Amino acid sequence: MINKYFYIYSLFLFFGCYKISENDLTMPVIDGVPANWDIAEYKDDYGINDLWPISEDSTLFYLLESFNIQNKDILLLDIHDSVSEVYFSLSTSDLYPQISISNSLSQGKQNLSAFGLSDDVLSSDSNDDDSGNQSENSGGFITNSNSLRFNSSWQLDLWGKIKDSNTSSYYEFQSNNYYNKYAKASLRSQLIKLYFQSISLRKEILIYEDNLHNLLTLKNIAEKRALEGISNYDEFYLASSKYYLNEASITSLKYNYDRSISRINLLIAQYLNPEQEFLLDDYPISLDSISGLISSNLLERRPDIVSSKNKVISDRLKLKSDKKIFFPSISFNTSAGYSSSSLSKLLEQEFSVWNLGFDILTPIFYGGKIKDNIKISEYNLDASELDYMKAVVYAIHE
Repeated sequence: MINKYFYIYSLFLFFGCYKISENDLTMPVIDGVPANWDIAEYKDDYGINDLWPISEDSTLFYLLESFNIQNKDILLLDIHDSVSEVYFSLSTSDLYPQISISNSLSQGKQNLSAFGLSDDVLSSDSNDDDSGNQSENSGGFITNSNSLRFNSSWQLDLWGKIKDSNTSSYYEFQSNNYYNKYAKASLRSQLIKLYFQSISLRKEILIYEDNLHNLLTLKNIAEKRALEGISNYDEFYLASSKYYLNEASITSLKYNYDRSISRINLLIAQYLNPEQEFLLDDYPISLDSISGLISSNLLERRPDIVSSKNKVISDRLKLKSDKKIFFPSISFNTSAGYSSSSLSKLLEQEFSVWNLGFDILTPIFYGGKIKDNIKISEYNLDASELDYMKAVVYAIHE
């Protein structure tokens, strides 16, 4: 008998196994992509070393190291990655049986009126009984119940509904993971842009300060010539105007420079410490330009596009899983243990109990709840496909 149930159990186990179809992995067609784009595979990535040689200036690398360790947004994204991984782990638990041990010890008193009997049925008419005992016995009787059981329950995935849902959770986890990678890359690019901007502003300030010194010399010469009558005061006014205009430009550049440095300190979590000057006065560095012959295959590897692609697959599998809710769900339930009214005899063989069976649940009327959930999944799939196409178009534009 047990072997028969074991074979049925194994049959249902392998019946739910399946492979994802190619239609689940296909992406929406995007019109307007240039047909002459090179689609050869490109395996190398551009890194910061290709643009900023560490041998000439290592400040940026130290800033990035501090940024990765101390930036609160980066730390929050790391936490989001951990939370997504835990959620995915939770979703896989439905594929396996649920096993538990239950232990129950109880004592209760039953009133005879609960069974439709008179309260004095068990009353004793013998004069040998004590009147106090009569009063106590006529009120009902005490029952003891003790049990120790080993229980298991497993919903058989006959239609692949649970597997679809689990695979959907996996691709959603991958989508969140790549989205966080893209967010981290965007945050790091902000730091790099601010660093390059600060260098540019610092260079402009140095140039303007040199010009300011020359303009001051010309202003003094024009003033002296005007006082000696060699030239009119228009020449002096023009020289003074250029001098003060250059001085105002320096003030604006210094303000923007201080803001850039302040934002860099904010990104590396140094906002509570005195701001430190970490830029040099000069950078004799020649930047290498990126080759224009870049394969379009790089677009497929962008974290935001990969995230959007995985989201489409996740929503597509979620819709398949929701549509299978109309199918009957079968659960295999077992329990074995002991049950006795006496705690001292609980573990004896003659008081052993067991149960083996199947539960079949077929939805009939849920007030439209299942259909509404399917509609929500359909709308989510449409939205994720649009997000994917938007991400690709934006990447092409960039």
